[in-house]
Amino acid sequence: MRFRGKSIRRKIVALLLVPLLSLTAIWGFATVVTGRDVAQLFRVSDVMQNIGYPTEDTVRVLEQERRQTLVYLADPRAADSCRRSSAPAPPATVRSRRSARTRRSAICATASAPRAANTSPPS
Repeated sequence: MRFRGKSIRRKIVALLLVPLLSLTAIWGFATVVTGRDVAQLFRVSDVMQNIGYPTEDTVRVLEQERRQTLVYLADPRAADSCRRSSAPAPPATVRSRRSARTRRSAICATASAPRAANTSPPS
């Protein structure tokens, strides 16, 4: 037998070492997976800040414009206050468009970036 002549303490440590190392590895794996989820949640808050809120503002402005259109269509003579002569886009719409352009260019840059595995020429 391999452990012949060894003390009982060494035998117990040898038997317990494998499960302890396995549990440590599982704990490390769980920590990494959870850390990735937390990082993804932080990215979601950035997306809400950059896309969600400006979109809400744009939708609010569009609903306001639709209400004004309905008032005008109901009685064009009484709705003179709704008429605007080519008014510029509201600031909420401008911010939403700018944010969308920024996100689109970031996504396109990521998608068109060459991958390390595909950079070698074919033989």
